[in-house]
Amino acid sequence: MNSAAQRFGSGRAGGNVMRALAVLGIVALLAAPTAYFHYAWTSAEHEMLETARADAEFLRERLLQQDVRARSSSADAVDAEEGGSSTARSISALLQQLPPMEFEGRQMVRDANGVILAQRGGVPHGPVFSVTTPLRGVPALRADIEIIRSSKPLLWHMLGVGSLVLVVGACIALVAVQGYRRTRGQGREVARVSGLAEQGVLDRNAFIEGVRDALVRSERDGTECTLFHLDLDHFKMVNGAVGQSCADLLLEQVAKVIRVRIDALAREADLPPVLMGTPGGDVFLLLVEAMPRSAPVTEAFARGVLDALGNAFEVGPYQLYLSASVGASHRAGRAITAEKLIREAELAKIFAKNQGSGSYAIHDQNMDMQAEARDELGQALRRALANEEFLLYYQPKVHTVTGVVTGVEALLRWQPEGKPMVMPDQFIPALEETGLIVPAGAWVLREACNQVMTWRARGLPPVSVAVNVSARQLQQRGFVDTVAGILKETGLEARYLELELTETIFVDNAGDNVRMLRRLADMGVSLAIDDFGTGHSSLSYLSNFSPRTLKIDRSFLSEAGDGSDNIAIARAIIALGHGMGMYVVAEGVETEAQVDFLRGYGCDQMQGYLLSKPLPADQLEQWLRARIQSQLSLNAARRAALV
Repeated sequence: MNSAAQRFGSGRAGGNVMRALAVLGIVALLAAPTAYFHYAWTSAEHEMLETARADAEFLRERLLQQDVRARSSSADAVDAEEGGSSTARSISALLQQLPPMEFEGRQMVRDANGVILAQRGGVPHGPVFSVTTPLRGVPALRADIEIIRSSKPLLWHMLGVGSLVLVVGACIALVAVQGYRRTRGQGREVARVSGLAEQGVLDRNAFIEGVRDALVRSERDGTECTLFHLDLDHFKMVNGAVGQSCADLLLEQVAKVIRVRIDALAREADLPPVLMGTPGGDVFLLLVEAMPRSAPVTEAFARGVLDALGNAFEVGPYQLYLSASVGASHRAGRAITAEKLIREAELAKIFAKNQGSGSYAIHDQNMDMQAEARDELGQALRRALANEEFLLYYQPKVHTVTGVVTGVEALLRWQPEGKPMVMPDQFIPALEETGLIVPAGAWVLREACNQVMTWRARGLPPVSVAVNVSARQLQQRGFVDTVAGILKETGLEARYLELELTETIFVDNAGDNVRMLRRLADMGVSLAIDDFGTGHSSLSYLSNFSPRTLKIDRSFLSEAGDGSDNIAIARAIIALGHGMGMYVVAEGVETEAQVDFLRGYGCDQMQGYLLSKPLPADQLEQWLRARIQSQLSLNAARRAALV
C-alpha cells in the first residue's frame, strides 16, 4: 500500500529540503515524521470515514511527541507573528521546494487571524472539507487542512498531512496536504489503516523510512536494531466469522494492546521508543533500537508481545481469543537495507508459524538457505508447468463388500527431465505458496476429465474421477466457471467429477467457499471431504453445504483390530457420514485386518496399496480391464453355483 504522505523530514524530498536549508545556514531543529490520516467517501453517502478535526488533533499530538529541543519554538513564534512579511517569504520559498501536487489541492499556512501567509496550488474542483486548528507550541500559526473529493468517478482520495518545523529566525509550522489516488475497492483498507494510525501504527512506507533512519543512527552509535514481525494466527477465520467491520475494530484493539506492552518493555530495558507499523492485513512490525544482541532479551520481548494477546478481546457481541507468531532479526548500521531487515524477520516468522501457534523464532543463516531453496523450487516448478513435466497417476476406489470399482483418484506427479520423479509432498506446498497451484490445478482438472473420456472411448465403462482442490484455487473468482468450462470442453458429465477438499477451506473465507461449493453441487459435481477429522474447523460446516463423501484419513486405520482410540474415531466417522446421508471412503488400506474392520462397520468404499498403488493412465487401464474381467468371472461362477 502506497504511503499517504511524504516524510518531509526524513524522506528523499524532505532530505533535499533540509540540505538546501543547511547550505543557506538554516538550522533544522525538528524533522517530524509524517502523521498519516486517511479519508474516503462511499459512493452512496459521500461522507468522510473520519472527521478532519480528529485527525488535525492527532497532528498536534504527534508534533508534541517530537524532539524536546523544539520547546523554544513558542518564544520564536511571537517573533514570527511580528515579522509576518519575512515569515511569509520564508514559507513561500520553502513551498517552492516541496514536490508538486499529484492531484488537485492546496498547501498553505495561515496566521492566527486567518490570513494566508503562503500557499501553493489553485482552487480545487469538487466538494471541499476543511478544518483549521492551532498548532500547539506555535500559537501564531494555524494549520489549514483541506480535504478534496475529486469529481471523477471511481476515484477515492486519501490525504496525508506532513509537518516540518524549522527555525528560520522564527519558528514556522508548515503543513502540506497531498492527494493520492486509490481505487474504490481499497476504500475499506483506507478506513482500517486510519483506525490503526490512531494507535501510532505507521503504514508500510512510513515504517520503512523509520527503519532507514534507525539504521543510520545504529551505524553512528555502534548499536543494533531489532525488528519483530508479528502475524496473527488464523485471522482470516476470525474475519470470516465476525465480519470485516468487527475484524477492523479487533485489529485496532490488538494494536493498542501491543503498543502498551512494547512501550512498557522498552522502558524497563531503558530503550528508545519502539516504532510500530503494518504492511497491511493482520501483520504488525516493531522496530526496537539499541537492543543488545542477546537471545534472552529478544525472547523476552517476543514472549512479552505474545503474552499481551493472551486475554480475550471484546468486540461487539464477540469475545475473541487470539494467538500470533513472531519472528525477529538483529542487524547493525548500513550493512543491511530496511527491506532486507523486514524480510529476515518475516522469514523467522514463517519458521515460527511452522512450529505452531504462539511461537517465535530469531533469524539465522539457515533460514536464508531455506528461503533460497524455496525460491529455486518455485522457479523449477514454473519451468515444469511450461515444459509439461507434470503427469497424473490414478488410484482406484472399490466397493468394500463387492469389490466393484467405484471410481479413481487423480494424483499429481512431477517428472523433471533426467531426474527421479518427485512426490507430491515435496512440491505441492511450493505450488500453494507460489500460487502456481491455480494453473497447475486447472491442468489437473482438464487432464483427468480427458483421461476418463479416453478410457470410455476405448470401451471401458464410465468411471468417476476425484481431483484434489486447494483453498487457493477456490479463492479464484472464476473457479466455478473454470470447472464448468472444462466439463463442457471435455464432454464429461458433471456427475462423474468429484472434487476432494480438505477442512482447511472452512477456516479461511468460509462463507465465500461454502457459496462456491453450493454452486458446484448445483451443477451436479460431487464433493468430498478429504482427510476428515485431521483439520481444525468446526463440524458445523457439514450442514452448510452438501458433501457427498467423507474420506477417513489413513492415520485412523493404522491400528485396526487392536481397539485403539484411532479406531474408535474411524467408527465415529463412519456413523457420522451415514447419519448425514454420505458415503464413507477409507484411504490407505494396506492389510486384510483393515478390510475386515471396514466391512464390519459398514464403510462403503476403500482405496490403498492392498488394492493398487497409484498407476500411470495406461497401466491403470490394464488394471481396470483385469478387474472387470475378474468380476465377470466371479459373477459367472456365482450364477453357476445357484443353478
